[in-house]
Amino acid sequence: PTFLADISEAAGRDIVVMFGVVTPLALIIFAYANRSIRIAVIPLASLVVVLVASFGVMNYITSTTVINALAPGVCGALALSLTLDYSYRICIRFVADMRMEAEIRGVSYDRLGESDEAEFVMESVLAFTGRSILISGVCIAAATTGLTLFPNNLLFSIGLSCLIASLIAMVVSWTLVPAILMSFPKFFAHAAVPFRWPCLQDAEARDEAALLPAQSPTESLTSMTPTPALAAPQTR
Repeated sequence: PTFLADISEAAGRDIVVMFGVVTPLALIIFAYANRSIRIAVIPLASLVVVLVASFGVMNYITSTTVINALAPGVCGALALSLTLDYSYRICIRFVADMRMEAEIRGVSYDRLGESDEAEFVMESVLAFTGRSILISGVCIAAATTGLTLFPNNLLFSIGLSCLIASLIAMVVSWTLVPAILMSFPKFFAHAAVPFRWPCLQDAEARDEAALLPAQSPTESLTSMTPTPALAAPQTR
């Protein structure tokens, strides 16, 4: 009993660290990768829905089945990683396609999301990125289903929790993320506007200057020497 109590306490501490430290850092990296802070609202909303649904299903299962104390931590970790991964794929593809659509049609960034560009882009995103998310979710669900076939309660609990988390994360990414993007297309389409973080502007300027061809000292002096004006022809 003492050993099980220590495991439960460690699992609870890991969950607090994971959602109190790892989640904010992951959202900051997500916003930096997409060059937009407003786009970070989507994985946050998706993560809340996935966690509530996953732990709700696990709570219902514990009323009829004995679940190991390590299962909630594994379920939360997998839900966090898959939700951020799937949301990142959809959002970054949506932003990149919106930017490309604006350049092809010659539409200014201020008018993004006002016409049918967002709907056309979302269809393309779900056709390609959505397919990769579906394949990833099905493969993870199939792999974790094998763990539920073992008679060991630890492996059964981990496999069941991972199966539930992967399926819910896949369904939420297929439904909630596109619904949020299409509910406010103009708001999220402005994430396609090229943006440079202020802390990186000086570094990017130095990199651009380094790519310019260097001039020799003779060329520099020649370019600095003023050219003499041509004398006007004298007439008699």
